[in-house]
Amino acid sequence: PAVVVDLSEGVLYHYDLEGYLYEAYPVAQGKATTPTKPGLRVVTNIEKYPYSTAPKTTKRAQNPEAYGPYTVCLANIDTKTGKITGSDGQFIHGTNQPNSIGKKFSKGCVRLNNDDVSELVKRLA
Repeated sequence: PAVVVDLSEGVLYHYDLEGYLYEAYPVAQGKATTPTKPGLRVVTNIEKYPYSTAPKTTKRAQNPEAYGPYTVCLANIDTKTGKITGSDGQFIHGTNQPNSIGKKFSKGCVRLNNDDVSELVKRLA
């Protein structure tokens, strides 16, 4: 399956294994001072609230309720070499601020409504 985030429309599209659109979800994305970076990424792991496996120095370990029920952790891919180049700390996750959906509000992460991220994770796992 594939996930495409259209930053110009503020929508996350989830495609099935055959390339058919499965679902589209409204998202919050990075604000002007901390924009969501475009690029190709791969899912490295999916963490579940209360994020006890997250490194203790991370925001999701220190403030887990802000990330909703799941965080989809991502790593960047170099489009020229295909190599994974590491994470930039921008993930897909739920939110405790549902009013942020549809806005440029985050520090770069892509936020979904909690029900939407739960549904997405079931299909990605």
